[in-house]
Amino acid sequence: YPQIAFDSSGNAIAVWYQSNGTRPSIWANRFNATSWGSAELIEAGDAGNALSPQIAIDSSGTAIAVGLKVTVLGPMCMPTVLTKRCAYCLIT
Repeated sequence: YPQIAFDSSGNAIAVWYQSNGTRPSIWANRFNATSWGSAELIEAGDAGNALSPQIAIDSSGTAIAVGLKVTVLGPMCMPTVLTKRCAYCLIT
């Protein structure tokens, strides 16, 4: 499900995961208090499925995006937590 966080000025960032037909990736879009921008891929790398994105914005307008990347290695799943704190950022 999409997650949206707003700052005190009415700006927002939405994050969600979306599949390209091969694997899910994490995407984001900004709202500047009047209109939405263009969606951007914010999760880097082609290994594993990126899932469960969350977003929060602090009082200074800095956002933190987190998500989960799951890589299947044979019979094992290796989860990795993805985090990035910035104004609008690429999570790795």
